[in-house]
Amino acid sequence: MEFSKVRSAARLLLARLTGGLSVTGRITLWYLILSIAPIVAIGFLAYQNSRATLEAEIVNKLTAVADNKSYIIQSWFRDQLRDSQTLANSLAVRDLLSPTFRIVYPNLAAKSGEERSRRVKELIAALQETNASYVDILIADQEGRILISSSKALNQEGKNLKATGLTALTTEKDVVSAVFYSPIAQQPVFTIAGSVYDNNANVVGHAILEIDLRPIHRLLEERSGLGETGEVIIVDRNLRMLTQSRFSDESTVLKSVWGDHAIQQGLQGNKGESFFLDYRRVSVLGAYRPLRAMEAVLIAKINEAEGFAPVARLRTAILIIIGLTMGLAAWVSIWVARVTTRPILEAEALEKLRADFTAMIIHDLRSPLTALLSAVAILQDGLAGPLSPEQKDWLVKIDSGTRQLLHLVNEFLDLSKLEEGRVDLVKENVDLKQLIEKVLGHYSLLAQGKGISLTSRIEPGLPLIPSDPRRLGQVFANLLSNAIKFTGEGGAIEVGVSRLNGSDAQVWVKDSGVGISTDEIGQLFQKYRQTASGRNSQEIGTGLGLVICKMIVEAHGGKIWVESQAGKGTTFSFSLPLGRPVLRPSSGSLQHQS
Repeated sequence: MEFSKVRSAARLLLARLTGGLSVTGRITLWYLILSIAPIVAIGFLAYQNSRATLEAEIVNKLTAVADNKSYIIQSWFRDQLRDSQTLANSLAVRDLLSPTFRIVYPNLAAKSGEERSRRVKELIAALQETNASYVDILIADQEGRILISSSKALNQEGKNLKATGLTALTTEKDVVSAVFYSPIAQQPVFTIAGSVYDNNANVVGHAILEIDLRPIHRLLEERSGLGETGEVIIVDRNLRMLTQSRFSDESTVLKSVWGDHAIQQGLQGNKGESFFLDYRRVSVLGAYRPLRAMEAVLIAKINEAEGFAPVARLRTAILIIIGLTMGLAAWVSIWVARVTTRPILEAEALEKLRADFTAMIIHDLRSPLTALLSAVAILQDGLAGPLSPEQKDWLVKIDSGTRQLLHLVNEFLDLSKLEEGRVDLVKENVDLKQLIEKVLGHYSLLAQGKGISLTSRIEPGLPLIPSDPRRLGQVFANLLSNAIKFTGEGGAIEVGVSRLNGSDAQVWVKDSGVGISTDEIGQLFQKYRQTASGRNSQEIGTGLGLVICKMIVEAHGGKIWVESQAGKGTTFSFSLPLGRPVLRPSSGSLQHQS
């Protein structure tokens, strides 16, 4: 059902597009459609395939950067965790914090408290030298009091962890803290703490690495493959930037950002790629990876405009190619149309000349035929003197032949005018019941002569129909005369009208005559075509009556059709739109189907 609606709409659109065009214009339009359609289809498919390839390359590049950076960061974190664990498990630190260690391992224990402190200080000094990113290395007891610090400048020995801005540690496992601003170090730092255990597996203190963010920043500074707008950022669980934005001269470390889609997904432990608005509210394509050790997310991203610039360039190039190809196709179409239609136009000109000449001859025949009928009428009335029976018979034959010839001339003239659209419809509010009864009255004697019953079946309450009564009468006359012509003695003819739907009326002329074979029905509304029964009839016609009926019905905005079966009669039906009543007689060209 939907497909039929689309097909009907397409046909209507094409009819409107081509309705006012010449033959050359219509052929040019069809050539353009037939040539442009595959061009556009091929261009669209090429663009889609190339776009998919380019998009995959862009996503793969971001994915590779995100995977590489997240691997490097997590490897670096594993190194720091290993340092923390090594320091917490060292003999010197356990000797410093665990009295039971000295009891169980007297040979490994230092002789005095000064020696224990010296051993630990030497250990953390060596560790400090291997990693410049350590702001301070702290050894704290179970109560959180700092016993030893590697940084004399910070002067944190003897202080409580809380007093230094560090969180008190009570957990029994290695802990990575959130990044915070250290008032003593005066920079953003985070800590990695390793728990120190005695021989009974009790926590007796902590080995703490206080680390700045410079190593992480250095790991992310390299932006190969990210173009002019790409960058790699890290956002922690508190929705704070841990990296410096390349788009800001001011520090963005610890600045709050809004939790876009990629950040939320990464903090939930997911990884993937998507389009989203970044912290600048700019549309980007990004790949996000969770950093579980930091409880943060790493995002490698690039502005959508830059990332998909190759796609935009591809689209522009394909559009230019399609435009140039369409221009060439248009030029070729016009040239081919002109070459193709030159014989058609010449034939049309000859046909118009022939039609004009035929119309002139037909028009000139009407006057002498009318004069001949008048002369016959004078002779038949005896105004020129008495006539013998034989003369009267000849006058009847002359009158009949002349009238038949005049009828043929009128049909040719009507068809010529209808085809050229030179006949106007003079519309009135027509009562179909009265019109049908009037036509039936004209043909009642002819039907009675053949013993044919002539009846009508008219639905009551039909509204007046805006139409041309003379032209509708012409349709009824043609259909009724054909029905009487092909219905044998004792047959029946019915003329009826009823509502077809809410907007149309259906009229029919049904006979019980010889009928029409199925293979001949398609030829009924073609000029000069007659059925086998028509050719064998004593009353030979021109084959124009049904053509004229069809043109008149369609001029009223209706359609005509036939149902028949050989030997079982024929029913001609046509529809007429009900429309709005005519306030006064008006003219409408047959070319305008009102």
